[in-house]
Amino acid sequence: MGITKSAMSMKMCGKVGWSVSDLVTTADFLGVTPSALMDDTILSKAEAGYAKSAEYGVFAEKPGALVGAGSPRFLVSPFNPDAPVEGGISGAVKGALAGFVPFGVPSGSGSPSSPSKHDGIGVSGRSQAHETLGTMTTIIMRTSEGDIKINLFDDETPETVANFLGLATGEKEWIDPMTGQPSHEPFYNGLTFHRIIKDFMIQGGCPLGNGTGGPGYDFDDEIVPDLKFDHPYLLAMANAGLRRGMDGKIHGTNGSQFFITTVPTPWLNGHHTIFGEVADDDSKAVVDKLEAVNTDRMDRPTEPVGIVSVEVLK
Repeated sequence: MGITKSAMSMKMCGKVGWSVSDLVTTADFLGVTPSALMDDTILSKAEAGYAKSAEYGVFAEKPGALVGAGSPRFLVSPFNPDAPVEGGISGAVKGALAGFVPFGVPSGSGSPSSPSKHDGIGVSGRSQAHETLGTMTTIIMRTSEGDIKINLFDDETPETVANFLGLATGEKEWIDPMTGQPSHEPFYNGLTFHRIIKDFMIQGGCPLGNGTGGPGYDFDDEIVPDLKFDHPYLLAMANAGLRRGMDGKIHGTNGSQFFITTVPTPWLNGHHTIFGEVADDDSKAVVDKLEAVNTDRMDRPTEPVGIVSVEVLK
């Protein structure tokens, strides 16, 4: 059919052919008809994105993994959404190409098959999906748009939570990328949400404000099978994929950057550590407000929005 030889199916998805279900699902996410996928219009954009990403050396141990020192932390997808693409690629395309996920996952396409991200969401504090979790530390992330109350999953992801809290309070030492000197200042105070994709997520925690910075170290994922991206308002770590270290072993690339989802994102399962959840409706409204800010074609807010401070409640 022509589509089977495309980079979108073979390079990005690791497929040798497309099923009818694949075609229908992808067309639904992209907001086009299945026949539109045959004219190579959308495929050319996907291949261009893949080619440009390859030029930047962004593919590593798994499709979508970024490599190289100082590479931007981002959400795993089959092409680098930070690489410039002629004409731009919509948030709907980014979400759709991130994997063949089930029907009903909002993509920004306005498809009637996609439920509202608020459907079934309204449980304060511990969500129904995570009601069996153990100890949780609660924080208040004070932002330029209001306060976000977040419950952290201490028992399930202890290293990730300890890292986040240590950076937030200044107890954990980090390297200031501007000076190269160690610091114990509260890391997140004053940082921006440097990347926002509507109907996907808001991302922050880069000390340089451009997605390339971190605390001067990396640590491994803490993937918990029972914690899934099956509903919005989850706090998770952004990363640069997996890297093979000098010891020959594969290591994670978590540092300081995080994101909060605004829709279910099941294609991220197994790729990013979920370590918290927005706790109440007022806080979710603040996340929605941040998600709604104007952004440029590179998903950067046109006016800065960010974190004022992080307060640990318990």
